[in-house]
Amino acid sequence: MDCTNRSFRSGFHSVARGLSAAASCATLLALGQAAAQAPLRCDLQLTSTPGAAAGTACLDLVALQTGGAPIVTADNATRISVDGFKLCKNAFEVSKPAGADIVFIYDNSGSMWSHWAKINAAKGDTSFFDSPGCRGAGGGGGGGTPTSTPMVYNTVLGPRTVHLVDSTATCTEIAGDPYFARTQVISQAIDYLTTNSPTSAVGAVAFAADTGHVRSPLPLSVAGNAALIKASLGIDSIPDTRYVPPLTLAAKWLNDTSITNTAKQAIVFISDGQPNDGTQLTPWINANKNIPIYTIALGDSTAPFTRMQDMSTQTGGRFYRVSPKDPARMNQVMQEIIQAITIPTIPRSIEVTNSSITPPMVSRSTGMARNPDSSITPVMDSILALNKGLNNLTVKITMSDNDIRTYTVKVQADGPAAATSGQSLSCHAMPTLTLLSAAGGVDSAYTAATTPYTVKLTRATSDLQQVIVVATSSDTSRRGWGDEEHIVLPQTSASGGTTINLKNGYPLNGSAANVVKGNNTLEAAPGPGGSVTLTWQHPRDPREIATYRLPGKSISTTQGFINVARAVDAPQGVPVPPEVKDDPVVIRGGVTLVRKGATATLTHKGVLSKQKLGDDILDPNHTPTFVFSTAAPFTYSISVYDHLGQFMNSNQGAVDSAAWDKMRAGADSLACAFSILPISKDGHRFGTGVYILRATIITHESVRQDVGRPMRVTAVTRSFVNRFGYIR
Repeated sequence: MDCTNRSFRSGFHSVARGLSAAASCATLLALGQAAAQAPLRCDLQLTSTPGAAAGTACLDLVALQTGGAPIVTADNATRISVDGFKLCKNAFEVSKPAGADIVFIYDNSGSMWSHWAKINAAKGDTSFFDSPGCRGAGGGGGGGTPTSTPMVYNTVLGPRTVHLVDSTATCTEIAGDPYFARTQVISQAIDYLTTNSPTSAVGAVAFAADTGHVRSPLPLSVAGNAALIKASLGIDSIPDTRYVPPLTLAAKWLNDTSITNTAKQAIVFISDGQPNDGTQLTPWINANKNIPIYTIALGDSTAPFTRMQDMSTQTGGRFYRVSPKDPARMNQVMQEIIQAITIPTIPRSIEVTNSSITPPMVSRSTGMARNPDSSITPVMDSILALNKGLNNLTVKITMSDNDIRTYTVKVQADGPAAATSGQSLSCHAMPTLTLLSAAGGVDSAYTAATTPYTVKLTRATSDLQQVIVVATSSDTSRRGWGDEEHIVLPQTSASGGTTINLKNGYPLNGSAANVVKGNNTLEAAPGPGGSVTLTWQHPRDPREIATYRLPGKSISTTQGFINVARAVDAPQGVPVPPEVKDDPVVIRGGVTLVRKGATATLTHKGVLSKQKLGDDILDPNHTPTFVFSTAAPFTYSISVYDHLGQFMNSNQGAVDSAAWDKMRAGADSLACAFSILPISKDGHRFGTGVYILRATIITHESVRQDVGRPMRVTAVTRSFVNRFGYIR
């Protein structure tokens, strides 16, 4: 079927064609036109490396540094979204520990000590229990203190003697640290940090009923500080187990920038039991999630340690369970914790800059996720716009204070426009703006009344929620005239990749004579010259833009006019105060002039000028007065000369528009009068004679706001010369 022949083109405009070939062609063309009018805008996804193996499903920043061609993408790829990066792991690999501020908290309650021992002969294993941990098995023991013999075993602090019970005794409360290894494990961790992370700062505090052996953090880079911290460590046996006091002290230290030495803070917490201040612990954790807590629970597999697990889970640390009988494992876990704190496997931050945009645009990470292949997907704080053409990107990865890495990526966004989403592009319809009437429809023009509209923006879902639409008005008949309002549109829905922003009931005044910018009303002129334009542009992606224009409905137009007449040919003057010489013109409105031969009577509704004098002086029989009608407020310029053309006085100004319109009271025009006070510029009264008046009166185009009949009044300028007599 040929949809380009002449018969089809003429038939396309027919009112009805039935199911003809031409109608089918019209349908196809309409669909094609609709598609052409709805271009797509795409987000670039940098989740693979051009030229790399098919399995390289990440952006290899290291490989891109060796040079090569830029990453080529479609010219309608306008930006990289907040989740548009997936970076290969080799950009983050580290081998040298970084510095950290660490506080070690260790339990010195009585349950950490051993008082009883019990040997499992079958396994050749010895278990240790705290003070009330064993009871007799009945018989001679009677369920009380069991029969025992002394047993000596070696601890970190030297030999220790406990009660060895036989296999018939019941023992339940395992001693948390029978070998007193906790302070030695902490000391070895301090030695490791001193050697491998000398920029670290370390503190320590013990706890039971309260804190003890308190040592605030000291920088390990200062000679002797490591020895001071280790010397502060001590083991006690004190009743009670309270977590909150030592945690509060540690958080205070680590939040004090005068004490901390690096950007990374952490707590290592060692205990064997549940806290006795659990009620206070819950709100403390909720208020202090900014510092990760790594916990080492000393106990067997039957102990739940729910509080210690919560502390680690909610703060981003990690929970470890270690058998009290295994000091070597305790030391191994401590090494894992120190390496987890000081050897980052996830960057501290990622910053991407597009220096091809003026000024350079920067996007910073707010979070990161490690993928199963160890690549990193950062979540950025905002989208990063792309110019059409070459874009020079800089990726800055901060692993620690002393480990900052920079990579360059070139993106060439000038390939063929994408018509659909693909592996590296997520494409969306361009945003649309519209004004909806109260009935939910779209008007062909706005009326001359004040009408509430709903401002609606439909766009692809992005990092934005609330948006700002710029609304302007213009009038082709008045150069430079127009309003500008900034309309805030809250997000009302977001689903399926589409977001709607709405502002209900926004007022549009369609017959404004004047505008006040920023008053939350869009003031517009009526048609045919008036129109309003709404524009939304993504604040960081100038190529995502929507515009909507609505013309004004035409209203009637009347021609402006100014008719001037002399009230009295030769008034006979009366004395006037000399101070009026600098303002010798009085304008009155709503006048009625009645002539009686050579005299006249003038009445009025009020004065429209600054100068105000009594009617006895302004009587047209005493003061030269001219009467005229005008359809709009006006400005004036008046000069008076004697019969020889010598200058006498002048004045210029404008009438009070609001007062003028009030006096008009709905009429098509207003009769006004200007009276010229017969006094020269130097303060002398006019003498008897003939004088020449030169006057220019100008009205500007305006729109009357009369209810039910708005009217456009055209501009007019009237200049005239008139002779008048004056008798002193």
